[in-house]
Amino acid sequence: MRFTATALTLVLFFGQFVNGQDNKENITIEVDKTKIKIPVPSGFVAAKSKLKSMATYMERNTPGNSLHELFADKDVTEESYRKNGLVRNLDVQTVKSLNNKMTQTTFDGVKGLLTRQFDQMMNDVLKKINKDDDTVETINKSQSGAFVDEDDSYAYLFFSSIKTEKGNVERASAAAICFIKGNMVMLNVHSNISSKKDVEWVKETSKKWLEATLKANGDE
Repeated sequence: MRFTATALTLVLFFGQFVNGQDNKENITIEVDKTKIKIPVPSGFVAAKSKLKSMATYMERNTPGNSLHELFADKDVTEESYRKNGLVRNLDVQTVKSLNNKMTQTTFDGVKGLLTRQFDQMMNDVLKKINKDDDTVETINKSQSGAFVDEDDSYAYLFFSSIKTEKGNVERASAAAICFIKGNMVMLNVHSNISSKKDVEWVKETSKKWLEATLKANGDE
């Protein structure tokens, strides 16, 4: 199928915003002259212009995607990001080759493909995690998986471990997509893990962001 290679690009990118500011609650992204409203997640601000090194890295490693916006804490700076990274962050992307070409059948196919590929990815990741070196032993990473699967939206919870100078940092992420105006919009949510509450925050934030985005674009 034509979308297979593109979906693979999505998977590779999840492991790790042309905007206009509508108001304090929404930004607008433009995809092939189609305007799509993206609600700003509660407690965050658009930060792509601040985090230039992060944006450059993401764009360089996923040339097939358009990175529309990054969301981070309002006090984040390029310096603080380089020094300490981000505890929680979100981003909005679209896939260039799928702009205004999405159909329900294609969207359903991408959901199925992503589920299979994320399942395999997590199987591989879990095999490599040394439980004795697990900094968050209370988190059951085998609970990863799809937690939203609707006609117009999908989200998958996965875990990763990032090596830093200060040691391993474990993260929970929600890779989510929604079907809006003939486009597939990617809404990704990430958080460092210090307790089970961080994992629940990722899932709840992802669900609410998906629902708010669909509603903002006329999907009740």
